[in-house]
Amino acid sequence: MDDDHARPLSRRRSLGAAASLEHLTGTARGTVNWLNPDTLAVRVGAANTLHIAAANGDGGGTLLAELMRADGSYALEAAPDQAVWVNGRPIDRAVLANGDIVEFGEKGPLSRFHLHRDGRGGRPGVGAILRDGRDYLRVSRQPMPRRLWRYAGQVTRRLARDTTVLFRLSVLVAIALLVGFAVHQQRLNVELRAKLRSSSARLEQVSAALVRARSEQLRASDLNALRDELALRLGSQRDRLTALEQRFGASARIIAASVPAIAFLQIAYGYRDRDSGNSLRHVLGPDGRPMLSPLGQPLLSMEGDGPPVELQVTGTGFAIAGTPLLATNRHVTRPCEAAEATPGGNLEPYVIRFVGYFPDRPASVEVTPVAVSDSADLALIQAAEVSVLAGRGLTLSAATPAPGAEVIVMGYPAGLRALVVRAGEQFLAEL
Repeated sequence: MDDDHARPLSRRRSLGAAASLEHLTGTARGTVNWLNPDTLAVRVGAANTLHIAAANGDGGGTLLAELMRADGSYALEAAPDQAVWVNGRPIDRAVLANGDIVEFGEKGPLSRFHLHRDGRGGRPGVGAILRDGRDYLRVSRQPMPRRLWRYAGQVTRRLARDTTVLFRLSVLVAIALLVGFAVHQQRLNVELRAKLRSSSARLEQVSAALVRARSEQLRASDLNALRDELALRLGSQRDRLTALEQRFGASARIIAASVPAIAFLQIAYGYRDRDSGNSLRHVLGPDGRPMLSPLGQPLLSMEGDGPPVELQVTGTGFAIAGTPLLATNRHVTRPCEAAEATPGGNLEPYVIRFVGYFPDRPASVEVTPVAVSDSADLALIQAAEVSVLAGRGLTLSAATPAPGAEVIVMGYPAGLRALVVRAGEQFLAEL
């Protein structure tokens, strides 16, 4: 707003009977245009700024509307092809009443029309400020979040700027009193909670002492019950010890009878070229030892003259009574399927050695898979020397074990290294 008619609300002066436009939004919010001439032109300039001046004067910008005195007020008439709203309704011409909200153009500011019968603007009251904000919320066509944000800012600014000093001091005093009351109330609440906790703690201590005293008090009936309970507990412990001794003895007998049938299985496999059949071998150095890369990994080659690359897998099998067979797992007979790292390209795995060891036999026996399940982790293998299995077999149960039945697990799930770690000095010396 850059014409001579715009003055801040705090500097209004007595102009006689007059009308004014108070700007609620836009770059000129908080200012007032006093409408003195009979005919005024409302134009919009750069940065969407309103210019209100006499109609016969030179004014820049686009003409939006004209204001003309009519019936003790002003009539607002929209310029051709221009949009003007009064109280949220588009108009071509309307006589303004005191308090009407006017919006100039699609993006123009909102202004309130005032009639000053006594010629004075005066300071607006709190009710008028709140009413202006309410009317802005009701009339504005901005999205609701933006309306609420502007409403809060407008009311706060006007309450802080346009009200009397006495009102502002009264608000500050009221806020100070409320803060003081809240602090005092919070302090009282803290003290009350502390007293309640202290009282509750004392009551809990007394209750706990009473419970302890009652629980520690012995009566004749308590002694009789304690004696009966002790006798029952001793009998139960005696029965449990007997059952444990029997179970341990049975387990020991079962293990002693089954150990000769349990075999430690060892499988060595390597990789060879599918086309040439050459095995993947270690590269030997001048000293005849396998060479290592700078990263500490063995050097391998299909044309090497060193020993073939061997990967070893261990497992467990047991001889089946009445047959020349041993039962084991599928993954033991097919170690290449479970290998963690299998070279790609044209290499294929092949079994180099598949042998078994029995506890009472120092030499190994070669074994060969004869049946491998495709749906379960089971397989059957046969020893090259059938006589080795004589008298070693375990009898298979004709019934399926019931859920929860106790079982004894025997074998070599952790391989030869774990077996050696758990062995004694004599075994290590013999090995």
